[in-house]
Amino acid sequence: MFAGPAIAQSGPSGPSAGSAATVQYDVELNVAPRCGWASGGQPAARVDLGSLDIAGSKDVPFALDCNTPFVIRVSSLNGGLVNDGTSSIDFPTSFTDLVNYDLRMRLGVRRLNGDTDTRTRDCNSAQVWQLVLAANCDFGGTAIGEGWSSNNAVANANDPGLPASRLRLSWSERTRGAPTRVAGSYSDVLTVSVEAQS
Repeated sequence: MFAGPAIAQSGPSGPSAGSAATVQYDVELNVAPRCGWASGGQPAARVDLGSLDIAGSKDVPFALDCNTPFVIRVSSLNGGLVNDGTSSIDFPTSFTDLVNYDLRMRLGVRRLNGDTDTRTRDCNSAQVWQLVLAANCDFGGTAIGEGWSSNNAVANANDPGLPASRLRLSWSERTRGAPTRVAGSYSDVLTVSVEAQS
C-alpha cells in the first residue's frame, strides 16, 4: 500500500472571516427641465380695471413651477386700452379712443446658490404691442426665446420662502390739454408666456 502526501483542492476563495465582498453600483437619474404655471397660479383670464377717469392700478398675481432657469414675456394685442365701439370712427385730435398703461413685472425667484431674490422690470403697453415690439422692453416678445431671462434662477410656488410674483397694470388720469377720452368700454388682450430657457 502506497501512502502519498494529502492534497486539498478548492474553488474560488470567498471572503475570509471578518471581511466582506463589496460591489459598487453607479445609480443615475435624469430630471427633465420643466417650466409653466403652478397649479392655480395662472394669471386671471379677465381683469376689471374699474374706471379710467382717475389714476389707478391693478395687481395680477401669478405663480410659476420652473425647476430650471426660464424666460417670461408679455405682448399686447392693441398696444393700449382701446374703446370697444369706435374701431371704425375717425376722431379729431382733441379726442382719443386709446389709453396707454404701464406694466411692472415682479418676479420672485431663488438663485442656484439658495438665496431668494425679487426682480422688477417696467414697460408700457405701447412697448409690448405685438405689431411694434420695442427692443427696450425687457419682457416684451412673441416668439420662443424672447422675453426676460431669469438667468441662473428658478421659481417654484411650493417654495415657502419664495417672494410672490405679479404683473401690475397702472394708468394715469387725463391731464390738462391731453385729448379727451371717448366714453365707452375699453379693453386690451395681454398674452403672458413662460418657458424653460434654452
